[in-house]
Amino acid sequence: MDTSRATLNGSLAVLCLLLLAGCNSLFDGGDDDDASNDDDLNGDDDAGDDDSAQAITQTWTLSFPAEGLARIELENSLGEISLSGSAGATNIEVLATLHGEAGAEPLATLPIEVTDLEAALTLTIEPPQGLEGARIDLLVSAPDDMTMGLSGGDYPLSVVDMRAGGGIASTGGTITGLGLSGNFEVSGGDASILLGLELVPGGSLTASLDSGPIELDLPADTSAMLTATATGGAVEISGLSFEGVVVDGQGQGTLGSGDGSISLSTSEADIRLRGHGPPEAEGN
Repeated sequence: MDTSRATLNGSLAVLCLLLLAGCNSLFDGGDDDDASNDDDLNGDDDAGDDDSAQAITQTWTLSFPAEGLARIELENSLGEISLSGSAGATNIEVLATLHGEAGAEPLATLPIEVTDLEAALTLTIEPPQGLEGARIDLLVSAPDDMTMGLSGGDYPLSVVDMRAGGGIASTGGTITGLGLSGNFEVSGGDASILLGLELVPGGSLTASLDSGPIELDLPADTSAMLTATATGGAVEISGLSFEGVVVDGQGQGTLGSGDGSISLSTSEADIRLRGHGPPEAEGN
């Protein structure tokens, strides 16, 4: 085992200590049930009583060495996932926030599974025992040259400044990606996709929804074969060099010289592709 893997395994070995040491518990809002503050004095349970606003919030901070890792995977069906890339970063930093229901007891540890695969780190949020209705959000920072895989439920997924491509899959949450580069496969349910990305030369993008709008912001000189299907909607292309046909929710043709490929599909909504020009040359 090389030094980088030994360092990572050492980090995993003390994970429980990290979870305990990095956990903060806050009880926010809510009535303390003192009669002087309770609006039930007149027998009206429907107005002004803050009992329903009681909630528990816990946070955990985790850190993993990124040396030797080429991929990060995040799986969370219980809350949002936000991943941002940082050039030259040496660690993967995680902030997990749990939002519990009224009267819930704080958790001793974060319900997370950490898997150390060859050159990859997978973090999976597990349903916490005895805490029904809990929501756990993940805010993650990682080196921007790692490939990524995100898997979520009905909560938003967002990615910023990741430069090596990857996959995003959501059951029904909105998907947003900005400052992206590489090959991507993106899929979702009844939601929306908004992506600002640059394809690598000869690269590919596949994005599909059961229903909902898809919007792409691409460099004006993007080169790809385009297939777009918006059943029950429209396909709109602007600011890009496009040769092809767009009619009745179907778009097919060539962007630029057609080196890469872009395939888009959805229903009951529109697909929009917008091109933005490169920076002006010096002296212009």
